[in-house]
Amino acid sequence: MAERIFKDSFLSILLCVLFSYSIHSEDNACVVETACLCQLNDERIIDISHVTKDEPLSVSKENLTYLFYPCSNYKYDEAHIKKLKLDVNVTLNFCNKDGASLCLYNATDKSLTNLGDAKDAKFSGNLLKSLVYSRPKSNITSLIKLDCTPDDTNSYLTLEKNQSSDTHHLILFSRYACAHLEQHGLSTGSTLLIMFCVGFGIYLIGGALVLHYLRGAQGKEMIPNFDFWVDLPYLVRDGTVFLLSGCNPLSVARAETYDRI
Repeated sequence: MAERIFKDSFLSILLCVLFSYSIHSEDNACVVETACLCQLNDERIIDISHVTKDEPLSVSKENLTYLFYPCSNYKYDEAHIKKLKLDVNVTLNFCNKDGASLCLYNATDKSLTNLGDAKDAKFSGNLLKSLVYSRPKSNITSLIKLDCTPDDTNSYLTLEKNQSSDTHHLILFSRYACAHLEQHGLSTGSTLLIMFCVGFGIYLIGGALVLHYLRGAQGKEMIPNFDFWVDLPYLVRDGTVFLLSGCNPLSVARAETYDRI
């Protein structure tokens, strides 16, 4: 009967773990997020910080040009405007003061409209991620879908067909839009484990050599602190009993008494 209950309980726990894992793996929400990085809950990341470095990406349709500079604001001052070859009315330049991550240029009235700052960017969606810009003082929202193109060395923007007056839809094609495992160096735990193994190896081999050549030890006598290592399992047992009994020293004494009997 007890064995049946144990098996049923174990099976229930296993099914719960598998179910939780399946839900967890399907929900690719960002657990850590910045203006240009989304760390998914399956330990993969989307990092668009290398999409462009010097100049914003652009895409044009008729009299409108969208300018996208991820991760930080691009300041559209006179020098940058000249570099981008834009004819801008200074009084209608709303991407100059603090810069903008997403800016809209209108060739008709020669204006620059700030569609979003880097600090306002948010990742949304599950399987296909989008970068969403919402202006706090307006009802305008801009969505940039991130389309993974691992074989393309260059990144580029396109416009979606469906546009509205209050929502702008763009697509970023880039290899940096692909979710990938982050390349880590050795973790602190791994470093400590390596140091421990190396130190223990030096202790064991060095101690054995010292005992052999200085004291003439043979066989198991060459093991440093041999008595300690023999008693270690019993010390671990006593420590476990001590903790499980609520740190009651009498429990350890009773265990030792039982062993003597």
